Amino acid sequence: MITWHWIFFAAIISVGNGSDCPCSKPPNQFPPYTNDKYTAKWWSEIKKEAQSSYNSSLTVETARMTAAVSENGCSIFISCILLENDTITVLKINIILVTSDDQRRNISFNGNDDVALHLECNNDGQYTYKGVPFDAQIGGCMSINYPHP
Repeated sequence: MITWHWIFFAAIISVGNGSDCPCSKPPNQFPPYTNDKYTAKWWSEIKKEAQSSYNSSLTVETARMTAAVSENGCSIFISCILLENDTITVLKINIILVTSDDQRRNISFNGNDDVALHLECNNDGQYTYKGVPFDAQIGGCMSINYPHP
């Protein structure tokens, strides 16, 4: 059965595949969670580093992210894929992106905020964050959680 949700989704995909967008990196490849340099072991170290800055009553989890094309068919919304349940309260979420020059960027949100990072595509074919060119090579999410007793 086709619903309005599927029609809306198909419209976004059609627009997103348009040829008038100067940014060529498709959202389903933006950005990967690991590469040859930033491996699962690297993410484990990032998680340990974050955990060490919080007391033992909080937990830290890393997660992948997902990206969707905006209505203009070019810009991207990045969000986190987090498992939520009644046994934890998410206090903080960080979107972690490593740029092509190996700089790590942490973009923080409160646990009750809508977590969506908007990357605009500029006329030069670069994604920008708040007007600054932003070429991410890998990315993921980290949540700081309070487990319920």
